[in-house]
Amino acid sequence: RRRGDPSTRPGMQDGPSSAGASYACEATYDGSHSTHVANADGIYSVVALPGGRVVTAGGYELKVWDRTEGCVATLSGHEMDANCLAALPGNRLASGSEDGTVKVWALDSCLCVQTLLDHWGGKRVFCVAALPEGRVIVGTDDGLEIWDVSDDAFEPDSSDDESVDGRRTVRPFDPRLLYTLPDPRPPYPGGDQVNCVAVLPRGRVAAGGDENLLVWDLAERRVLHTLMENVFVNCVAVLPNGCFVSGAGIQPNENWDEDEENHYATHLKVWHPDDGRRLQSLDGHLGGVQSVAPLPDGRLVSAASFPDNHLRVWDLADGRCLQILRGHANCVSCATALPNGRIVSADQYATSTLKVWAERDREIETQVAREVARQRAVDDVVPEIAKFI
Repeated sequence: RRRGDPSTRPGMQDGPSSAGASYACEATYDGSHSTHVANADGIYSVVALPGGRVVTAGGYELKVWDRTEGCVATLSGHEMDANCLAALPGNRLASGSEDGTVKVWALDSCLCVQTLLDHWGGKRVFCVAALPEGRVIVGTDDGLEIWDVSDDAFEPDSSDDESVDGRRTVRPFDPRLLYTLPDPRPPYPGGDQVNCVAVLPRGRVAAGGDENLLVWDLAERRVLHTLMENVFVNCVAVLPNGCFVSGAGIQPNENWDEDEENHYATHLKVWHPDDGRRLQSLDGHLGGVQSVAPLPDGRLVSAASFPDNHLRVWDLADGRCLQILRGHANCVSCATALPNGRIVSADQYATSTLKVWAERDREIETQVAREVARQRAVDDVVPEIAKFI
């Protein structure tokens, strides 16, 4: 739906970083996840753990990965696709699923220690993030929920569930569900769905949905800023300076114009949390931006869907695209940064792959390339000299 030659747009330079290093694929793993049927599924979310391992969510299961050993553990328990992950203090992990549950896992034992399901049920979970004081914030297709997942949180007995009119399961009130934040606008089909959430400084969160991007004040339980409307926001991440970045996909509506560029379809946007100012737009992706994560030294990595199917590394100082990382055959659904600066990315179809990208010193690469070229030249010359001996 975009027009013009993409190579002529700002930020589209397909070259290595002007800094001293560039990324190259270091390892590739088969990332297929199982469902309750025979088909395998791809990866929808990836999160980095403090020790350098990562966890992926896809199909009905989670997998723990080690860079040298590959998959070292599989966590099963969800009854539908697992969409999202969040690392919690105490070597714990939260995962959210389309089965309506958020599960808390003890990674030491790889066991589920809590299952959260609100008393109405029937909601799908699309995102989860850790809050201070042993809480998590959960994004569903009906708004935001704040839960207490501290070690001493009470879990009700699910045997007390009741059936109403044979249509839904009603759980007894769960004291771990602290409060909810519905969309403040008049409700309409799909309008309250929250796809992504990021925890900002000073008790605020940024939440993106099928139709908007909102900044909430959790203490006052109100919306501070409505930043975008009629836009499908796929991802949001907080930056080290407290600002945050959002990535969006194409969301046609009744005013959609086939001949007009939809800038939200390809832009990453950087926002100021205090006044909602748009600080920066990063141009380049041709497909919807699926994932975004900050890197060390003021850089950013983003992942996109078809027709891109690749990652981009950005310099936030000037908004330039430093490098394009190609190698995924399908939509790149998620990416995260490890503490050592490596990038982990994954795609989301049945032939899913998990890739690890590591920085390579460009000066060393140049020296190696020159030595290889010199050796090839010598190899070409020696047979010609031998003819005269």
